[in-house]
Amino acid sequence: MSGDYGELVGSALRAVAQLHSDTSRLLVDCEKHIGEGRKSIFGNWVTQDLTYNMRAEQWMAEGVFLYYPAGERSVDAITISFLEGSLKEPMFLIARIQYAGPENASTEEDEFALVKSLCKGWDLWYLYFRGEPLLNEVIEYRNAEKGRIELARAIAVPLYSIGSIEDVIQLRDRLCSKEAQGPHSAMA
Repeated sequence: MSGDYGELVGSALRAVAQLHSDTSRLLVDCEKHIGEGRKSIFGNWVTQDLTYNMRAEQWMAEGVFLYYPAGERSVDAITISFLEGSLKEPMFLIARIQYAGPENASTEEDEFALVKSLCKGWDLWYLYFRGEPLLNEVIEYRNAEKGRIELARAIAVPLYSIGSIEDVIQLRDRLCSKEAQGPHSAMA
């Protein structure tokens, strides 16, 4: 019995390693097609809060994120959730988030610094997973995170429904279209 279990765990770990590799390639594609040459808010970092300590509940990242400045205190955000207790499979989330704060900066560098000071890596995660986790629908959030986020629109789909970067581009286009003012609204 223990041999079978060990093989099952070994297979699961290889599947997780493949998931991480596939996710890395997807993030590189997103950088090219969603980031469109913009500098990522967090540079090459795509996760945080991992421990190197021997005494840990887990060492694997629960998710990864990318944020790109989108003007007017806004970011284009991507989050991939590997582990989230309420869901049965990894999720892909994409959003446009506008932060509350001072008027727009005068230069591109000032705007980047302003957005970087307002943005937190898990913003999209917290918005989505604190509310009702709807799939494949535009969800609008207003005055979220104690007013730090003025407005956000997000879409979440199962990660394995993403077959190519074109699927991500279609989600982004849905998100940014005028019809994105969907019926689902959430106050956070």
